[in-house]
Amino acid sequence: MEEAKPAALAVAERGCKGPAAASPLEFESIREGMVKEGTPPGQCVPAQEAGVNVSAFTNVPNEILIQILEYITDDEHIFALARVSRRLHYAALPVFLARKACGVRPADQLVTGSYNARDALRGIRIALFRPALARLYFTVDCRKTDAALSAEIGVLASALVKLSVLREMVISFRDTSACGAETYGFLGALSTASLAALLDAVRDVGCRRVTVRHCGSQNPALEHLSAGLENAHGTTRSLSGWLLQRIVDSIMPAPAPTVRNPNLKVFHLYSPMAFHPHLYDWTMETLNHAALDTLSISEQQGTAPRVWELVLPRVRIPALAVLALDFAAIDTTTLLAFLARHPHLRALHIARNFIPPTVVSPRRIGKALVGLTHLAAPPHWLEYLLSTPGALPALTSARVLVYVPAGRRIDFAAFDGALKGSLARLATLKEVWLSLAVGAASSDWVSRWSPAAGGVPPLCALVTRMDVSVKVYLLPPMLAARLPAWLTQFPLLRRFELLLLAKQADDAPARAELARAIARACPRSDSVEFGIMQDL
Repeated sequence: MEEAKPAALAVAERGCKGPAAASPLEFESIREGMVKEGTPPGQCVPAQEAGVNVSAFTNVPNEILIQILEYITDDEHIFALARVSRRLHYAALPVFLARKACGVRPADQLVTGSYNARDALRGIRIALFRPALARLYFTVDCRKTDAALSAEIGVLASALVKLSVLREMVISFRDTSACGAETYGFLGALSTASLAALLDAVRDVGCRRVTVRHCGSQNPALEHLSAGLENAHGTTRSLSGWLLQRIVDSIMPAPAPTVRNPNLKVFHLYSPMAFHPHLYDWTMETLNHAALDTLSISEQQGTAPRVWELVLPRVRIPALAVLALDFAAIDTTTLLAFLARHPHLRALHIARNFIPPTVVSPRRIGKALVGLTHLAAPPHWLEYLLSTPGALPALTSARVLVYVPAGRRIDFAAFDGALKGSLARLATLKEVWLSLAVGAASSDWVSRWSPAAGGVPPLCALVTRMDVSVKVYLLPPMLAARLPAWLTQFPLLRRFELLLLAKQADDAPARAELARAIARACPRSDSVEFGIMQDL
């Protein structure tokens, strides 16, 4: 009588047409003999010492072995198999980590404090290979004790050392009000040292994108921010030294800073904590010695202009190509000096919440942004930058950012008045992009327009591309009916995009009909798209 074959080999002989009738290993025997008492965590125990017979897997190809493992629904069984032998480790642990969203797929992310985080970190710590991670979200909870927070940061830092790559790191500071005034509204000495080690680990693993943001009130973080920076850089001696250095740089420009972090490309500064005395050195090191090409500054409502006067003159990013600004009170003179030190800047995005410009000599504007090709800004900033003769000589595209409050209509005559000094310059550009953010779901903002009412407004006659963001999930029928006729006042419009809160499948026919109506109303259009609203 022929001897019965193991289930795993039976699957292999059938060509993997169906799952095995029984589990390929007896999990109880694995648990009994897998780990000997005293075995250090993270070490795999040889199968012979564990008392488990894995000879059935000797001749099974890896592809089939992984398929068998994917049939096992219990994650703890997968984790147990990863500790049986090296072969099972390299096959089972990636399956375990993938189930915990720990990988480089677009949706993969490790969020500390979530139900997946503990298991994912456990898997990373025992890995005999170096896993990769798409993004990591870490919250610095200042309500915790110094020792508890330091221990948490230490565990995360030890896991980062095991990674082969980390594409994005988001550090969020929460409840800084729990910290005392003597610590500048921040952390104790132990936590600060642990956080510095974590940030070094982020740098060493080759992180490509870093975001520093804030949860909750910023007031505790700002309480001593200006005073701390004044003590570091704002004394008479340091200020005189800075002025002397500026004079020397104007005569003999300083060489570009050396690049010590060639992998970091994007840095988002969304919290005043980035310039806090305890993090100031790390932030400046990152800005000046990374290969950054994109910098974004926002959520800095309470940071005083004096702070930016102290910080920005000490920042020089040789490869900076994209700069986005929002919710920050940066003085115009300070900003123009910063822009003039970055001649490779190609795109500048100034959101509508950025501080309005102040009067500065046109000569100062002409020295800045000599290589800029794309500018996105509200009308008052566009007028300020483009109305100066000879400014922005390389510009080819401009994006007009307009917000329409609830209950109001779009008044293009007012926009033409605000842009009267720059309309002639806009007419010379290859693309004029109008970006509308609508604060109401009704169609009131779409004014009834006809050519007999006074002709096409000057700005409308220049627009070649438009996107409209409406905070609704489904487009109201009245708005859909009035939109095509309203778009006829844009004779050069080639691309149109309508952005809603979500993309619903059940209104696909209505969207297709609206796209056809817009195409008929705008004969030059070659693209009508529907998308989802995103923060800029």
